[in-house]
Amino acid sequence: MTESREDQIIAAYADGEDVRSIAARFGSDPREIEHIVAAHPPASPGRFNPPPGWPAAPAGWFPPPGWRPDRSWPPAPAGWQFIVDDGDRPRPAPADGEPDLLDQLRRLGELRDAGVVTEEEFAAKKADLLSRL
Repeated sequence: MTESREDQIIAAYADGEDVRSIAARFGSDPREIEHIVAAHPPASPGRFNPPPGWPAAPAGWFPPPGWRPDRSWPPAPAGWQFIVDDGDRPRPAPADGEPDLLDQLRRLGELRDAGVVTEEEFAAKKADLLSRL
């Protein structure tokens, strides 16, 4: 059985081929290729974990091959894990577009570890977050 056009595009992208060359090879527009690739995110062992000071990544977003962060964003702390494994347990979606409590606590800990907030500020905000349960 031969692969569908979509499967071939996804495979080329997964192999690291850039969107423009895929579009040229398939006689398509780069926006169509981006749409196809976005509809079929690669299987990954975890999720993208943006460092402190970077904007939050949309749910399910994963950096495509060749992606580079905006130059205005601060550098990631030494040893930062960009891909993290949250295990196999699904997490409920946050209500009303707010970040879920676990993500807020994780980000708060990252800010403390990076020296952005003090231990006292961390403890106060953590208590505030936990009081919302």
